[in-house]
Amino acid sequence: MYNNYCVEDKSKINLEEKVHILCIIELGTIILFANSFVSEWIWFSLAYVQWIFSVFGSVYAAIIITRNRNQVKNWFLGLLWLVVVAGTYQIMIADYVYFVMFFIFIDMKGRWSIESFWLIVRAAVPAILSIVLNIVFTNLLSAFGVVPGGVGRMKLTFSGVWKRLWEIFVFQKKLWIDGIGLLPKYSPFVCLLVLMVILSLVTYKKVHFLTYFYIFLLCISGQGVMYMAQIMSGTGMNARMLVPIYGTYAILLWLICYYASSELGKYNIYRNFAGSMFAAFLVVNIVSIYLNTMDAIKTNTIDKFYIDEILAHIEDYERRQNTKIMSVGFCRDANLTYKYYDYINNRNYHDAIAYRAFATDWSDYTAFCFYSNRKLERIDVPEQIKNDFAYHDWIAPDMEKQIVFEENKVYICIY
Repeated sequence: MYNNYCVEDKSKINLEEKVHILCIIELGTIILFANSFVSEWIWFSLAYVQWIFSVFGSVYAAIIITRNRNQVKNWFLGLLWLVVVAGTYQIMIADYVYFVMFFIFIDMKGRWSIESFWLIVRAAVPAILSIVLNIVFTNLLSAFGVVPGGVGRMKLTFSGVWKRLWEIFVFQKKLWIDGIGLLPKYSPFVCLLVLMVILSLVTYKKVHFLTYFYIFLLCISGQGVMYMAQIMSGTGMNARMLVPIYGTYAILLWLICYYASSELGKYNIYRNFAGSMFAAFLVVNIVSIYLNTMDAIKTNTIDKFYIDEILAHIEDYERRQNTKIMSVGFCRDANLTYKYYDYINNRNYHDAIAYRAFATDWSDYTAFCFYSNRKLERIDVPEQIKNDFAYHDWIAPDMEKQIVFEENKVYICIY
């Protein structure tokens, strides 16, 4: 792929210069998969395998569909991989779109034409088919009871679309100002603005206005897929769904390398400044991932201590009553504490990163069983006990008041 970045007379670029350009290009590639929003992927450890398949599939599909375009088998193989992506983590089709659009842009040397339009259509069809097939397969599996209904997939529905579009529009301020609480304030916007200014400088009076239109499509193409998925699924705009947004930064950096390198050193200073600034931005993102990972470790550790304390209280009851607890039920007090805010670094992001295990009903029971090494039956908490707990608003564990025993059952109120 690197040869596409070289000028027509490749002999005029020495090896050192080629390595320098390649390193800057790689910065854009790295941030696609090492950005602050990936932090939320770390939190869902059981989903690691599906993300591996979705990342690999999106990149590989883009390569085989745009290379050797006359081979029909490549197109169908790309479609197969996109079906895998849609079935594992469909939002990563956005990365496929970024790569495909960029490969076609380079092949067409930045010229917008009928040929480039049809190449984009040819590449878009398998992406659309993969989404449709995923919806069809999911509905079939749901109808036969293989998977539960209402799983987090895109659906062919556009109810409330205008409301969601407005929410996305309003959301842009928080996204580009501080990366929804995961980055230093203004750093995403400043980096984006600097890249746009430098790209404008290296393309000034060199490209046709249709090429600027093409570049605009490149920058928003993946975002379009990403937001369409959120509109169709009705899900919120959380970090794990926004990972592909960094494709916009990567595209801008790659284009700066492409146009600056074609001038044989004339714009090296701009390219090098863009690379240095982007390297600093990448470091900021990696530090964010590190801090969020530490928050995850701290949260898991505190959860374990909390469950150990609950287990000790249960075992004490079992010894005194000469019985064995067989069932457990969970409920909440008046104002649930979702995170251990006194212990974590990032208090500005309010979605899943560093959520307590007991903050959601899909993780409270499994976390309790895992850390206690007990397989208890999950039961509902009686309404009277639940209502009594609902009047309290604890801010710390209180085993005597937050746990109620009833023969061989235990009811735990989560503060």
